[in-house]
Amino acid sequence: MGKVTEAAEEKCRPWNLRHGTRPAGRTDRETAFVCVARRNSRLLPRRFRDVPDAELVAFGRSLCGASMRADPKELERLRGETGVTLGIETTQALALLCPDVDAREQAEEKRQDAENDGFIATAKKRCASLPPHRPRIRPAVQGAASMWSDYGAVTAFEGEEPPEGAALDKAFGNDLVGAAEGELAILTADEAMHVCVTVEGYGTRPPVEREGWEKVVEIGYTSPEGELTHWAEAAADLPNPLVKGPGRYRVRVHMRGADAAMKDDGDARQRFLVMIFPGSSRRTEILR
Repeated sequence: MGKVTEAAEEKCRPWNLRHGTRPAGRTDRETAFVCVARRNSRLLPRRFRDVPDAELVAFGRSLCGASMRADPKELERLRGETGVTLGIETTQALALLCPDVDAREQAEEKRQDAENDGFIATAKKRCASLPPHRPRIRPAVQGAASMWSDYGAVTAFEGEEPPEGAALDKAFGNDLVGAAEGELAILTADEAMHVCVTVEGYGTRPPVEREGWEKVVEIGYTSPEGELTHWAEAAADLPNPLVKGPGRYRVRVHMRGADAAMKDDGDARQRFLVMIFPGSSRRTEILR
């Protein structure tokens, strides 16, 4: 019987799909594939776990060929005969072994990165092209940015640790905005999309604006630190709106574009205006 490398051996330590390390040569490629295949029981059927390294590598190379040909009938036959489905993790393991699979996967990763960069750039351009909000009284600070809505909301929080979601739970009470101490959550039309957000901080209560907005809701907010700066990935583009430091505030959120956001090419079609100013009331007011 040929050599059988155990997944726990010292030479297997560098090879892990999550680390993204790429082997330098043929020997490293074979070792990496064997280590990963033995470590992850989901990659290959049970009968391949204890076969000699050479046999395992040979089977891996046959899978590389099938992966590169990408013939649906061949892949279906392979699944039926061996139980192997060339999913994401299996393909990542094959990329460790075979340069052709590796090159294809790297090219696909670059293509996806470029597509995502274009998607983000389009959202930023759409938000930047919107007419700026012209407040009725001058805010102490004002900023605008495109933000990514994750799990159907954009969030802001104080401190270093992301919140546990108490503000998000409260937002469902008025279908727009919720607050807990040190955190805000604003509901968006869809679960994963860019939205355009303007944030303004005032030293005194600004006049209520209803015209042109589909919803306007005002709630109370308590700031423990006076630094509300963690606004998704847009933190660098937005000022701290808590102009009086720690204490009690009112948060007035305006929304429009919910229907447009749900249509084809609806990314960055929903707009929010967030006004924050000192105020002691804890009431929720539905202003529109």
